Amino acid sequence: MLFRGRVLSVAAMAASAAIATAGVGSGQGGMGLVPKGAFALPFRKDSVEVRMKVEAFRLDRFPVTHTDFKAFVKADPDQARSRIKRLFADTAYLADWQDDSTPREGSGKAPVTQVSWYAAKAYCACQGKRLPTTAEWEWAAKGLPPGMDSAGLDRSILAWYARPGSDRFHPVGSGSVNGNGIRDLFGLVWEWTSDFDAYGFAGLNQRGVADSVAFCGAGSATATKEAEYATYMRWAFRLSLRPEYSLGSLGFRCARDLDGKGARTRERARVALPDSSLYRSDARWWRDDGRKMKLEDLRGRVRVVSMFFSNCENLCPMVLGQLKSLEGAMPGALRQKVGFVMVTLDPKEDTSGALSAYRKKSGLAADQWELLRGSADDTRELAALLGVRYTPKTEAGQMGHTGLIAILDRQGRMVSHVTGITDQEAFLAQLSRAVASER
Repeated sequence: MLFRGRVLSVAAMAASAAIATAGVGSGQGGMGLVPKGAFALPFRKDSVEVRMKVEAFRLDRFPVTHTDFKAFVKADPDQARSRIKRLFADTAYLADWQDDSTPREGSGKAPVTQVSWYAAKAYCACQGKRLPTTAEWEWAAKGLPPGMDSAGLDRSILAWYARPGSDRFHPVGSGSVNGNGIRDLFGLVWEWTSDFDAYGFAGLNQRGVADSVAFCGAGSATATKEAEYATYMRWAFRLSLRPEYSLGSLGFRCARDLDGKGARTRERARVALPDSSLYRSDARWWRDDGRKMKLEDLRGRVRVVSMFFSNCENLCPMVLGQLKSLEGAMPGALRQKVGFVMVTLDPKEDTSGALSAYRKKSGLAADQWELLRGSADDTRELAALLGVRYTPKTEAGQMGHTGLIAILDRQGRMVSHVTGITDQEAFLAQLSRAVASER
């Protein structure tokens, strides 16, 4: 049900071929079809019910097992416990395995846990799949088991939550099957989703800061049905996660679009980079002039990075104004060594043409400002690395996001981040220090 993370360094074609040959994770139960539909989120925005639309998709019938993940690690040794970078997984990653390639004895058919969000994404990508979105997971989970109503399902989930934790799990498939033919959505482990932290706020104020009535404490004030306490617990748990976390109760399964599309295979970085560099991400991006690039192409200059979308009416114009004011306040020598990067959160609407029009309208010089768009999956990954939270578009076309602004050094390491530039002088001093550093 939930996640953690890392930037993926899968040896694309070799790992994919090896996993396909081994039939990793794909032959045990296949994928179930989840029909399209819509449902209300368990919290309100400005006292109004928020509905999410979900297109039909396919979801693995079972969670990924230790045996599945063992084959993946064998195919891509960079995902091994001793080799994965700390940027992408914490020290608990696969901590229950005997060594890099050996799960704990007797755990082969049990769901794999202590896997970060990044590693889970890499696993799914190597099968031509992806992690399900939170909306997809929740919609799939609404397929009630035969003979059970929603109240009965809530009671069974709460009973599971109330049981003492254990580091031993039953084999996948030992739980009930729901109306969509999917097993073990409840009763074994929590599961990662691709946008686990997207619903961390019911709304944003004009500064882009999360409203107080989000989750935890005041969060239940925006809830829609008091009886769905199990649902509130699940959503709140997701918000406690970071993409690098590797929890003992957290596993995952993969999804795929009906047209067979999942995540693309991954490639290694072309240059040597520090372990903590965000430029290790192999995501592909397009500039507003249509040229392709990778984040590592940004090396050499200190970068001020933010995420936005072009038809944002409140927060984005304010952040852009702060960035342009910062640019105007920079001494000439500093300006030559600092560049601005704005990445759209809405790649579907913000085409290269739309971004080019935004550049012209906003007066952003081509030698100083990069306007980028990528796939929805790569956009979500970059947001996780930066610490930006944003909600998918609702049925009404609404999207909320935080206004984080980050400073990356020449090698792509984050040296500072703020939510809005409230102290321009202090921000300029941080930029100057980043430029002066030759690490």
